[in-house]
Amino acid sequence: VDALTMALRTELESKRHVVIACGYRAHAVGREVERLAELLHCPILTSFDGKGTVDEAHPLAYGVVGVYGNAGTPSAVDLLQDCDTIIGICLNDMTELLTNKS
Repeated sequence: VDALTMALRTELESKRHVVIACGYRAHAVGREVERLAELLHCPILTSFDGKGTVDEAHPLAYGVVGVYGNAGTPSAVDLLQDCDTIIGICLNDMTELLTNKS
């Protein structure tokens, strides 16, 4: 986590918008994802099958992206449209919405 934080320092110092997105394989590292988001002060999105990876009541959890072929929850869509950098954690190749910033 600390090494990734250092690598993103330039992004953060330039006030670019960073989003963390995680899939179902990240269940084992949910607390670490929350910690990274807290260090970076950035929102967390999950894929539909990644729901529950982080505490959905966490103040940085903003919902699901890619729900049934749609872009996702309104807050997730807004975040993706405004972000400059996406940190993908345990996402599968089907998560095209993140790479296309739908």
